Amino acid sequence: MAASRLPEDLARSLLRHLRVEQPVDLELVAFATGLSIRRENPTSFEGALTRIPGQAQGVVVVRRVSRGWGRERFTIAHEIGHYLLPGHGSTVCSGDTGMMLRGRGSDEHEVAANRFAAELLLPAAEVVPLVRKQRLSVAIVKSIAQKFSASLTAAAFQCMEVTEESCAAVVSVDGIRRSYRPSRTWSYFLPVGGMLDHRSVAARLGFEDASDAAEVPAIAWTTSKSMAPAAKLFENSIYLPPYSMTLSILTAIR
Repeated sequence: MAASRLPEDLARSLLRHLRVEQPVDLELVAFATGLSIRRENPTSFEGALTRIPGQAQGVVVVRRVSRGWGRERFTIAHEIGHYLLPGHGSTVCSGDTGMMLRGRGSDEHEVAANRFAAELLLPAAEVVPLVRKQRLSVAIVKSIAQKFSASLTAAAFQCMEVTEESCAAVVSVDGIRRSYRPSRTWSYFLPVGGMLDHRSVAARLGFEDASDAAEVPAIAWTTSKSMAPAAKLFENSIYLPPYSMTLSILTAIR
């Protein structure tokens, strides 16, 4: 198998071997691979993997959460990835990788574990029929997240991996753009770290669970020189009060 596809291939092989259905039972997967799962209340990390010396066993420690079951599931799947992928040792993961599946400067082991987790929880072959031939929207991402018991962010990012649309998913926290995932046909740079532009739909949401959609000036999100000054994007955003987070789906208007 091609080394570049190892994380996804390994996840698919595991699903076939265990014959599990979606949403995948992570307790079963962990047990079958020699892992036990402990939920604790660490303050310095999201998840950790400890290997038992001399044995094909280990322990996954994950931060116990009162909300965001999907996020906890992704963390567990991520640590299982570290356990099964060649060359990965014991780990402590802070959650600051933003579930990146690709990108320059990212830690290769973290990216590989995230790619494994995404494929384990949201198999591309099952997501593709749900997103192809239609404009991606928050409603579609929410339905996929519910179907696979995944977080909204994980579902949105996996949609970007398989869609044929020119679009991107952006996560903003406390009004600051924190991370984004472009589709493979998206060609514009989206800077992170800055405040949301007042012309964006995302900037108008807040203080309650709300979503909205509209055409917005492209310069509200990107300063790419390849973008025409009058260009627009279709933006669909949702605000999630428990996390002070906004998820935005941006689609290039042709």
